[in-house]
Amino acid sequence: MVVRYVLLAAGLVLSLLTLGIDVSKVTLLAGALSVGIGFGLQNIVNNFFSGLILLFERPIHQGDVVEIGKLRGTVTKIGIRSSLIKTSEGAEVIVPNADLISKEVVNWTLSDRRRRIEIPVTVNRYVSEEVMMALLLEVPHESDEVLAEPLPEAILRETNADSLDFQLTCWIQRYEDQRRITSQLRIAINHRLADRGIAGPPPITEVEVIRHGV
Repeated sequence: MVVRYVLLAAGLVLSLLTLGIDVSKVTLLAGALSVGIGFGLQNIVNNFFSGLILLFERPIHQGDVVEIGKLRGTVTKIGIRSSLIKTSEGAEVIVPNADLISKEVVNWTLSDRRRRIEIPVTVNRYVSEEVMMALLLEVPHESDEVLAEPLPEAILRETNADSLDFQLTCWIQRYEDQRRITSQLRIAINHRLADRGIAGPPPITEVEVIRHGV
């Protein structure tokens, strides 16, 4: 892109010289016009130079999964003025390059595409904590799509009056596979709980008291 714009500028200058136009006078006129154009096209100029920064520093690449505010998707194109982000729902969002430079951008796949999965599991209060954590760790160890390093981890997050809240944490190789692998792990955990006869927390019954009278 830089070469393209340099060639266009050089071609314009050579064309003026060929026509016998004094380039110095054109430069003065362009300088005067640039002040007025700068105020009117401030956002466009800002996005243009932001695009150059993106192209040189490369904090974002095509194919990266990024998050800007509530927007999350895959970068499909980085232009000189704006970039194109495709969401998981299939929508294509045009984002000004200035937003990618000035705002906080979360790049989920900048250095690698690995992703951590966190699966919460709630069971009955009277289940052994050690047995439950060992059961949870069996599931990722038997999956070929879960990375052996970092090691999967099972922790007890919270103890309630009638339930225990656990969390299984593991890493996968590809960010794009997180939903599918998470679903597979959840199903495997449910099957193991059913095989061991481990029940979930008892249902919560809400009682509403209505008083009559003055």
